[in-house]
Amino acid sequence: MKSSLQHVPIIFNYIEDKEYSIQPIRWLLRPISIWPVSNSIKERILSMVLLLLCIFLIISTLIPCALAIFLDETKDVEAKVHDFGPLSNWALASLKYCSLLMHVGDIRRCIEHIESDWRAVTKIEEREIMLKSARIGRFIAIFSAIFVHSGVFSYSIFQAMTLNKTIADNVSVHSLPFAFYDKILDTTRSPAYEIMFMIQCLSTFVVNSIVIASCCVTSVFVMHACGQLKILMSLLDNFIDENEKRDFSQQKFAVVVEHHLKVLR
Repeated sequence: MKSSLQHVPIIFNYIEDKEYSIQPIRWLLRPISIWPVSNSIKERILSMVLLLLCIFLIISTLIPCALAIFLDETKDVEAKVHDFGPLSNWALASLKYCSLLMHVGDIRRCIEHIESDWRAVTKIEEREIMLKSARIGRFIAIFSAIFVHSGVFSYSIFQAMTLNKTIADNVSVHSLPFAFYDKILDTTRSPAYEIMFMIQCLSTFVVNSIVIASCCVTSVFVMHACGQLKILMSLLDNFIDENEKRDFSQQKFAVVVEHHLKVLR
């Protein structure tokens, strides 16, 4: 029979452990105004400003790209099909963003559950189980962020460095990373090109963050739940002990049931 968990309660610094667990999603959610804010007026104003800025950046790339695909008669079918990929990505990211905004309250409750779980840890074995799950969640979140951001930004920079757009007098100019409807703004001239290039890069960061956030929030929360289930399995493995009194076994059974119900919530 496996040895039981230590019975001597130990007080850990649960705040540091909680921060270690949720830190990656805070980095991702706060810039796009998804991270739950407190009642502070300053934080609420900052969150609203970030929200409006993110919406503006998404629209500033989504609408000109759509107009370029559907209204620009100078583009051939192959070019329009090529530009449709980023357009669909921006459209899906917009839907994901709306979904995340509608579930900010759920994210807040999940974070509160994580904090309460870390606060309830009193055994070294339980803390090690939760830290192991937190490391996996952090790895998935950080790896996803690095992989997506580096890949998309590399593509954007490569596109900007390519001379593939020719205007009058056989002068070649740099193209924008994503399609843009020239009747809105003449991006062949400076500083219009530089402004739109910067806006599209910032828009890319927002869209990437939305896509990554959907994955990272899931990974962090799911891995935390896995850690709680592993603790529950450990409690069940050590539940039966022939040398223990009946009343103490009933007490352990109550602890197992309570932990199980908490995991289900």
